[in-house]
Amino acid sequence: MKLLLKRGSCLYGGSVKADNIASLIVQPSIDGALVGGEFLKPGFVTIIEESLKHFRATSSAIAATEAVTKKPTIVGGIDFRQMNMLIQPQGSFASSSLDFSLPALSKAEIESFDLDKELSAIQKMASSGIAPSDERLKEYLAVCFAKERTGPEIDNLKLCLLDVFEQQQLEAKETPNGYKEVLVIADTRGYVLKEGRLAASKQNTVSFN
Repeated sequence: MKLLLKRGSCLYGGSVKADNIASLIVQPSIDGALVGGEFLKPGFVTIIEESLKHFRATSSAIAATEAVTKKPTIVGGIDFRQMNMLIQPQGSFASSSLDFSLPALSKAEIESFDLDKELSAIQKMASSGIAPSDERLKEYLAVCFAKERTGPEIDNLKLCLLDVFEQQQLEAKETPNGYKEVLVIADTRGYVLKEGRLAASKQNTVSFN
């Protein structure tokens, strides 16, 4: 067992929940968690947060130790971190008909858009078995990016999507492309800027970076 742990990583997959992930992830013999049914529950966000908190603390401690004990080394070759990387969707997300762009909203529309109120309305619809339109969800995301509120606001939207997908699964319906597009944009915190938007006047339209 010790030999296997030295050569690979150990993922714990026994009933990982929001209330026990903190005690599990600190175990020296556990490198990560294989989450099952909790993925479909709100507690999944807590599992992610606790795991990231632990790994960040561990990485900081290792980096501090290495900075003291090791001499600086000169790294050669190509730094791929500075290069533009192309991320291509796979499987059912690889359809050429998918559009990962967001609607262009005027400054007035963005300023008058209440993110908290809109999220509350979306949450009520999703929890009631009513799927908000993908156009409405994309407008919400567009304002999130424009107002630079891409943290909990988008995480909570992803939880609403889980309710929508679960309802579609119960009804044996295929997920429309619009919801796939929303999921990818929300999950990656990235989207496509159409060529027409690049050439548009910036006077009344907000361009996202």
